[in-house]
Amino acid sequence: MIKIFQNIKLNNLIKRNQINSALQFVNFNNIKQLIILVDEDDVNKNELDKFISKLNFNVTIVFINSKAKEAKFKDYQSITKQDVNWLLMPKKQIEGNYDVLINCCKIDNVCAIALSIQTNSKLKCAFFDFKTVFNLILNPKNNLIEMLNEMEHYLKMIKN
Repeated sequence: MIKIFQNIKLNNLIKRNQINSALQFVNFNNIKQLIILVDEDDVNKNELDKFISKLNFNVTIVFINSKAKEAKFKDYQSITKQDVNWLLMPKKQIEGNYDVLINCCKIDNVCAIALSIQTNSKLKCAFFDFKTVFNLILNPKNNLIEMLNEMEHYLKMIKN
C-alpha cells in the first residue's frame, strides 16, 4: 500500500519540479559542481575518498539510509530516519545548482529518487530508469567505485 502512495508522490514531484529537470549533457572536463547520492550501506568510504580526491571540482556526497537513527559517516551530508517522512521521502530538498547529479542508489530508494527529482542539475545520471527523471542511464555495476568510474568514462565521451 505504501508503494502506491510513494508512486503518487513521486509523480507529483515530477510535475511540480519540471524547472529542476536536467537540461543538457555536460562533458566531464566542464563540471564545476557534482552531487552524488549513495546508499550508505554500499560504501567503502576509503575508496570513495580516494576517488573524490582525484577530481578537480567540488563534489557533494549525500549518504542515504532512511532507516538509520544516525549517520554512519559524520564528515559527509547524510539523510537518516529523522530526515524523511512516513513515505520515506525527504522532508527538505538539497539546495544548490549542480552541473551533474549521479544517483548511485538502488532503484527502490524512494528518498534518492525524490532528491534526484527536486535537485537542480544540468545533467542527471543513474544506474536505473525512472519515468524520464534521468537523461543518462547506465547498467549497474558490482560496487560504487565501478559505477563512478563507468560514469566518469561516459561523461568524458560527451562533446560540448
